Amino acid sequence: MSATPYTPSAELARLHIRSALALVLTQSPRQGKAALESLRTVVLSPYFPGDVADAVERLRSSELGSARPALLNGFIDDLIFGWPDPSHPYYQKPPALVAVEAAVELNRAGTLPRVQANMNKLLLGADKLGVRLGVAIALRVPDAGEAASEPARVVFRAWLKDTDSPFRGNGICRAVTLSWASASALEAAATLTIKELAMVSRTDIPAFVVQRAVDLFSSASSWDEANSIADKAAIPFAPKMDANQVGQIIASAASGQSDLLSSGGFKRFLRAIAHENPLGTPGINAMLESQGLEHHLLPTDQTPET
Repeated sequence: MSATPYTPSAELARLHIRSALALVLTQSPRQGKAALESLRTVVLSPYFPGDVADAVERLRSSELGSARPALLNGFIDDLIFGWPDPSHPYYQKPPALVAVEAAVELNRAGTLPRVQANMNKLLLGADKLGVRLGVAIALRVPDAGEAASEPARVVFRAWLKDTDSPFRGNGICRAVTLSWASASALEAAATLTIKELAMVSRTDIPAFVVQRAVDLFSSASSWDEANSIADKAAIPFAPKMDANQVGQIIASAASGQSDLLSSGGFKRFLRAIAHENPLGTPGINAMLESQGLEHHLLPTDQTPET
């Protein structure tokens, strides 16, 4: 083999350069608009996971797995500012919020500062849907929520009092986990309506939300109100009630402070406690007897109402 260096002619060198450029320019760019479009396809796929851990693995195998800072920032911006935009493909799409959480888990150092900055912008903006998204990000990405600016925190606390949001019940349940919002969340919980309680997730109901349902049921002023509260909150929360809370309801019924006695909702509530609460039939009957409500005692072979 000759050791002489390869020295092509100028014309041949230009041909090689042109061929190399043509090859590079015909490849789809890995960063930029095309990459964002590809990521949108991934997130909006009907098979994008709803579980954050699974979503992390899905994004790891996409362009995001080896993304440079510009693409990371672009992806976060696209998700966050696209969700409240009616003209955007991400408009109010739940997978977009899952993707925000997953992106932070996948590359916390590269994405969290951008998420925090965008969260503050949303909370300080004039768009109501944008503020709601800012609240959701603060709750779903606790590291971002804890770093909220003081003006953003003021807006967040005001949102906790807004009874016009269908997300408020679940938002209050999560807000107690933020150190600076916990006291405001507990205060707001005392204003939850029956409609809002009915929309609270049943998977992990905080004790203070159960107490709100107990307080409302204990102060029902009519049979119609008692039936409504029973069906929407008291019965669904019955498995989570402790002995003191059940006792509060029964004492209110016996004293006449509420109009529970003889309402269908109260009877259904007693059966729910008997079959879904650790007190069981013996426990609920003992409470009824102690309050002079023997005529409401449940038979020991009582079966749940279907």
